[in-house]
Amino acid sequence: MECRIRSIYYLGLFAILIPSVAAQEIGDFYYMHNLDEFDDSDRSSIVTADEGGAGLAWRCMEDGLNVMLFMDTYYGGDQNDNILVRYRFDRKEATEHRSWSLSTDHTAAFIRISRIHEFTFAALEASTVVIEAVDPLDGERNRFRFGLHDLNGALQLLPCLTSR
Repeated sequence: MECRIRSIYYLGLFAILIPSVAAQEIGDFYYMHNLDEFDDSDRSSIVTADEGGAGLAWRCMEDGLNVMLFMDTYYGGDQNDNILVRYRFDRKEATEHRSWSLSTDHTAAFIRISRIHEFTFAALEASTVVIEAVDPLDGERNRFRFGLHDLNGALQLLPCLTSR
């Protein structure tokens, strides 16, 4: 029940951040169709939420598909506005910590563009992912667990993937 409440919370958060959002539930994900009001470019996204208030999203942006971790807290980051992130799909071996770029408000982080496909393909073969985010500023660590049920179906709705 609490996870459902958090999912609804994230849906509401996305609705605030992304105007004119229409949502559709697909497995563990919410799909939100969104077109930019100025140039009609696609900004649609899918998001899955954890029980603690974080979200993992695949989103269409100017440079194509992006993967974002929405955290439930502020991260100071390093001098380049990066945090360290590692993840583990199901029972596979965890990755090493890698730099992810912080958003301008320091409450979300983006995986490097060069790692999006690798991350996405691994996610497609998994049922869950555990992500650890470390703030280099103070060493704070937070872990998030996300369900990935029907990621493939949700991704199929993102026009930035299907239009290529």
